[in-house]
Amino acid sequence: VFNSKKAYDFCAMLPIQLQNSIDKIGNFKNIIVGSVKASNELIDAIKDFPVNIFESFGMTETATHIALKALNNFNKEGNDFSQDKSVFKTLPDIFVSQDERGCLVIKSPHLSKHPIVTNDIVKLYSDTEFEWLGRFDSVINSGGIKLIPEQIEGKLATKIEQRFFVAGISDAVLGEKLILVVESEIKMAEKLKNNMLKKMQQIKNVSKYEIPKDIYFIE
Repeated sequence: VFNSKKAYDFCAMLPIQLQNSIDKIGNFKNIIVGSVKASNELIDAIKDFPVNIFESFGMTETATHIALKALNNFNKEGNDFSQDKSVFKTLPDIFVSQDERGCLVIKSPHLSKHPIVTNDIVKLYSDTEFEWLGRFDSVINSGGIKLIPEQIEGKLATKIEQRFFVAGISDAVLGEKLILVVESEIKMAEKLKNNMLKKMQQIKNVSKYEIPKDIYFIE
């Protein structure tokens, strides 16, 4: 049972639990958040809290967390990364590399005698630092351009208020084309479509290939 008068050294939470406990996290010194990626709104809400909050990286194959990424305190002494450039840093005696697909390979003798090859596409900064980009098995190949849904959704989330996702569907010319699926009342579809296209085109770091070719609305 949570005691509001007690100080806790450590707690592990899901993003939704952290969101629902904003008024209580001052009682904790360190929090790790895992299983689901924290939203930009949640990260903004916790950025000035004195508590150390980290996103954890782990999977069934590793049986535990293998890396942490700071979610707040970016201006704290010794923190080299800003919010938009924060990367995962591996725990002691864990080293990472990439295979020919650009996917993460984990080397850690205490976890496995063989390297653990994942389907997680990463940008490698060193053998102990990486940025997670998305999943290889969800990549959309549109006219030879490889599009990572997770990255595109992160960019579009700054302009789209409704729940949504992007996906690839079969296309005679491109092989696959990028589409956007938005949760909305159907009667609002046409008005929203024009508004969304304008907003997406205004996002500075969205390339022309990352603008959905079609937008679908479902209630």
